Amino acid sequence: MTTRKTTRRTTSIENLPFVGQRARPGKNKIPRCFWHNVTSTGDIQKDEDLGMLYAHLTLEEIKCHDFTPLLGMIVLDMIEAGCPQQIAAGFFYVIACAAMGKLKAPTAKPHLVASVQS
Repeated sequence: MTTRKTTRRTTSIENLPFVGQRARPGKNKIPRCFWHNVTSTGDIQKDEDLGMLYAHLTLEEIKCHDFTPLLGMIVLDMIEAGCPQQIAAGFFYVIACAAMGKLKAPTAKPHLVASVQS
C-alpha cells in the first residue's frame, strides 16, 4: 500500500497582490484577507489606476474560477480596512463598467502592480 502525500496548492486567488493572511482571524473570520496591505500611494491618479488594475485582476479570477462570491469578500474587507477613496473609486469604476457591458474582456497586467504602487 502506497501513501500519497498531498500538498495544498496555492490558487491564483491567493496570488492576487491584495490577498494575504489575516494577522488574527478571530471568531467567524476566514484566515485569508481579501484586501490586505492596500495603502494609498499619495498620488490620486496612481491610486485610481491601482484600483482599476485590482478590479481587472478580480474580474479575471471571478471568470477563471466561476467564483462570484469573491467580489463580496473583497468589498467586505475593503470596508473593514478603510480602503483609500481613490483606490475604491478606480476599483468600482471598472466593476460598474463590466456590469454595464461597457468593458471588453478584462486584461489585467499583474506585472504592472509594482509600477503603479510606486
